Amino acid sequence: MFSTVSIRTPPMPLNRAIRDENGQPFEIIAGTFFICGLGEEDFTSLPKELQKKYEDKFKQPETFLRMGRGKIMAIPFATDKEAKSKPPKAATHEER
Repeated sequence: MFSTVSIRTPPMPLNRAIRDENGQPFEIIAGTFFICGLGEEDFTSLPKELQKKYEDKFKQPETFLRMGRGKIMAIPFATDKEAKSKPPKAATHEER
């Protein structure tokens, strides 16, 4: 995964939470990012199954809310279909 953020760039808007196997955020991506494979000397395309995995993982936009010192709540936006069936699940992330 590559992001446009570096130590010298101005703060970027938060984009997506990276979640553990329990759905809890452990890191948050800021700014634009892309996911690719790594060849011996350059970037490569991901296999179809990984393209699908990461498309599913990051397709839903999220918004973020600071919750006091060092905590950020990641709130997924619900699609129209999802909004009718169930509310989105929010989770908090401890900043380091």
